[in-house]
Order: sequence, then structure tokens, then C-alpha cells
Amino acid sequence: MAHVLIEQYRFAKQEWLRGHENIPAEDALKRLGHANSIGWAVGHLAEFDQIVWIERLLGEPLTKETKRFGFRRAASTPQLDEVMRLWQAIHQKVDEVQESLTTADLAERPTMWGRPSDENVLMWTLRQTWHYWYHLGEMQATRQALGHENLPDFVGRIPAEAQWQKGFDFAKTGDIHPLVDQTRFTKEKWLLGHKDLTAEDGVKRLGHANSISWMVGHLAGFDQAVWLERPRGIVVNEAVKACGYRQPASTPDLNEMLDAWHAIQEKVAEVQAELTAEDLLVHPGPPGNQSPENLGTLMLRQLWHYWYHLGEMQGLRQAMGHEKLAQYVGGIPKKYRWAELNA
Repeated sequence: MAHVLIEQYRFAKQEWLRGHENIPAEDALKRLGHANSIGWAVGHLAEFDQIVWIERLLGEPLTKETKRFGFRRAASTPQLDEVMRLWQAIHQKVDEVQESLTTADLAERPTMWGRPSDENVLMWTLRQTWHYWYHLGEMQATRQALGHENLPDFVGRIPAEAQWQKGFDFAKTGDIHPLVDQTRFTKEKWLLGHKDLTAEDGVKRLGHANSISWMVGHLAGFDQAVWLERPRGIVVNEAVKACGYRQPASTPDLNEMLDAWHAIQEKVAEVQAELTAEDLLVHPGPPGNQSPENLGTLMLRQLWHYWYHLGEMQGLRQAMGHEKLAQYVGGIPKKYRWAELNA
């Protein structure tokens, strides 16, 4: 088994592949508004994988055919089977490279363009994991806007090897646990995705997609359930429950949902600030009815959940014609760079 961070990255890729099931080739060519095509996004992720794991670590690219899908490259509409073949070839090579990585390797800052990289391999792994969740959400937004139905739910079942585990942790450098730090960073990025979003566009539904306002309530409700209501009996806002898992689509007021989200986050932040490494290994719930996932895994699930819905929201905004949206994953401030592991 590879390092647990690599297993989490592989799980993100498996979920991303699951999101491609039953895509008609002609739909992978379509562009809605300013959104890139699904085919372009496949080439884009293949190129980023190649840069991170092949060019930076081995020195030479496997192929130059994916260079046209790099960061800020022009939009295009490649055939899905063509770019998926490129992705599979790169994926196979990346797997070989990753299999031998150790904790010490993850702390390395390989030379890139003649100088040491600003981020170590650990940060690359986190960044690319989040990148996959983001583009999975973006792709699902496109598919729903095109009218695709009965799409899979995400985040799915997290395999044992990708769950938060005893003996693995980030080195703590501040007053709060680094996984809490990662969650806060993710939520900052998610909030940035709402910049200049109007209340009117927040309630629009494209095809079978939920409204952005529903997604806000959905994420607020999940945070409230996991961190406040189930363990402590605290309910900050009842309305967000209408946006729970498999609840019917609706168009709640965007500002009301954001207000509820902020109120819930204030309480959640207080709880999470006290979390220890030991707490993350606990399976919450009463005896006989405990969660199958420990708190660390639940935090990972929600962190990936945010990246997924951020991608979904940005996909919908682009389909509506919104321009000059923020780029993701984007810059990671030094205060959020979790450069070391304890194991």
C-alpha cells in the first residue's frame, strides 16, 4: 500500500473517473457559457499530473500532447476518448512513481525550473487531490446542466487505506490541528467562489442542477449535523435541514443561507479549535450506533465535499456567463502550508 496521502489522492481520481460514467462523446465536446468542455478538463488534469509527478520528479514529460491543456491555455473541445487515452498513460506512469514515495520523500522540495520548489511533495499531493475534487464538481455541474439524470453522489465510500489513520498525522506548528487549518483554508476558497454572485443567480437552476443557494444550505447543514447537533444537541439553524442529503431541490434565498452558514461556522470553529490528534481517531456516536468513520475521516470527507461543491458552483457560474472568476486551487498562503508529517 502506498502512503496514506497518496491513497487519498488515488481515491479522488477514482471518484473523478466514476463521474465520467455514461458521458456521451458529443456532450464531452459541449461548452456552456464560459465553461471549458469536459474533454478539455480531462486533458488539463492529465497535464497537471504529468507536471507534478513526472516532469518535476523524473525530469522529462511522458508526452507533450497535453501541453495545450495547461494552466490558462486556450479553451478547446478535444475528443473525450483521445484525452482519456492520454490521461490513462500518464496515470499509469504516475502510479509507478508514487508507489515508492516515503514520508521523507514527501518532505522534499525538488528542483523546478532551476531552483528548489516553493512547495514540497506533500503540498503537491494535497493540491492535486483538491484539484481533482474541484473538477469533478465542475464536470457534474456541466452534466446536470445538460440534462443528465441519476448521476452518482459524492463523496462516496472512502476506502480503509484512504481514511484517517493511527500513526499518521501532520506536524503541528500552531495552536490548532493542521487538518482544521486545511478545512479553514478550503472554506476561505469556497467563500471566494461566491464573490460578486447576485441573489438572483444564486437561486437559478440549470437543467437538473441544484441552485447555488441550496448548496450553501447543504454544506451548512452537514457541518451543523456532524459538529453540533449529533454530538452536542446544538441546532443553530433549522432551515438548512431542508438542504440535507437527498432532500428535494429548492431555491432558498442566497443571503439567508449564507447568514445561516456563517452562524453555524462560528460554533463549528469553536469546536474544531479544541480538537487533538486523539480526538480525530474517535468514532462519534452513542455505543452501538457509532459512525463507521472516525472524526478525522469525517473531516476529510467534508473538506473534499467543499472542493467538490466549489467546482460545481463555479461550473454553474461559468455556464450562466460569469467571467473572470477566481482560479483554483490557487495560491496557498505560507501560514497554511503543512510542510511536515509526524509519520
